[in-house]
Amino acid sequence: MKKPQVTVCIPVYNCVRFVAQAIESVLGQTFNDYELVILDDCSTDGSWEIIAKYSDTRIKRIKHQTNKGLAASWNRLLSEASGTYLKILPHDDILYPTCLERQVSVMVAQPEIALVSCARHIIDNSGAIVAKRGFSHVTQILSGAEAVRAVVRSGTNPIGEPGSVLFRHAHAERCGSFEGTLLYVIDLQYYCRLLQYGGLCALHEPLCMFRVSGDSTSVHMMHRQAREFIAFARSLARTSPTLISRIDFIRAALMAGLNNILRMVFYGYLAIRHLCRARLQR
Repeated sequence: MKKPQVTVCIPVYNCVRFVAQAIESVLGQTFNDYELVILDDCSTDGSWEIIAKYSDTRIKRIKHQTNKGLAASWNRLLSEASGTYLKILPHDDILYPTCLERQVSVMVAQPEIALVSCARHIIDNSGAIVAKRGFSHVTQILSGAEAVRAVVRSGTNPIGEPGSVLFRHAHAERCGSFEGTLLYVIDLQYYCRLLQYGGLCALHEPLCMFRVSGDSTSVHMMHRQAREFIAFARSLARTSPTLISRIDFIRAALMAGLNNILRMVFYGYLAIRHLCRARLQR
């Protein structure tokens, strides 16, 4: 049986409200040579029942009988994927219709590229666009070392959340499993490992949507993310001192703190926005 060119992986846990949108955004792609692997990590809110309704032959469904957590789910998805290129799409995010077509064309044309990312629209729980994020305002191609250094100096994740990134299966096999020790930079750690094998193409156009929430859980995550980014940067500086200098690490720590403040402001804005909309709807 012919292997698909792309495997899109959707890890799901208790996302009954949004999982159908994520699935349908994959089924609506202009690029058709893909498989969609959906793994439900023992949801208790009816997510599996929604997943089970889809009969498209490109869909492969897997259900954990016990909750195994994020890293284990992502690693299981890697082991089940058969495509030449891989994408992990979080269960509440959305791909624009041309996302796969655009990113695959880059990978095919430029075999030296290990990762292709794109800008993304940030949406709230209602699906309204509240911001746009991207690596830069223009499409950029960087070597692996340049991309890793840019990540560290930024104090955040300029490459993008998992739904905005496509990478090569062959490189993933060389990298091995996702690490779960620093949960909130789990994707960023993996990107930097993949960038050992090639460069980054960062597309400036938004090709997906990343959903955020201003609730208290997100605020707690935000503080942990800053701490874990600093731990991630410290580890890189220790293991790759010729790539990440002490000055780079200091800048990483300062920028992580600044980004933490900016996230606080942004989540505060989302909370106020949500309250205003709720009052208008009364």
